Amino acid sequence: MRPVIAQLIWRAVRRVLGLLFLIALVLTGTGGAIVVQGSRDEADRADTAVLMSDGDALSRAARVERATSLYLNSHISRIIVVGQAPAQAQAILLNRGVQADKLQMIRAPSQQAQLDQLHSAFATGRPIDALLIAEPVEILRLLKMAHDRGLPLRGAPTSRTSAIDLGAVVDEVGRYFTYVLASASAQR
Repeated sequence: MRPVIAQLIWRAVRRVLGLLFLIALVLTGTGGAIVVQGSRDEADRADTAVLMSDGDALSRAARVERATSLYLNSHISRIIVVGQAPAQAQAILLNRGVQADKLQMIRAPSQQAQLDQLHSAFATGRPIDALLIAEPVEILRLLKMAHDRGLPLRGAPTSRTSAIDLGAVVDEVGRYFTYVLASASAQR
């Protein structure tokens, strides 16, 4: 009788260990995808730049500088500033030479609400050709959120440094799966 119980216990332990290994593999793979997408710059000529203006002041300044440079070098023709308080970024862009009629602001409390409003801003019927200028660690999740709303944005990750912090990647893996699981349960 004992060998049968031992076999059942060993089988259960193997299943639990296999499940834990699979979960670790998925989390590690997602972290790797976040790093790869955060390192991949798809910035080229585009009609519009979507500037995510939230975050710390230094990173926001780097993103504003990137959007200004793209605009002044004629790589983009307009900028949509998105965030909880986009007025400061808009003021800096105006001071740096971006024309007021080429700027649009979207103010919303959450990134999901911001992307919903962005979808409405792009509802002109013509094809969307836009860059998403955001924090490198956030770019994968934001592109996923945009894609889920029918916005085919390309990533232009921009931060104050080129290094991606491991702690930020771990936090972003959690945010990514929170979004994916919440959107999956909302569709049911």
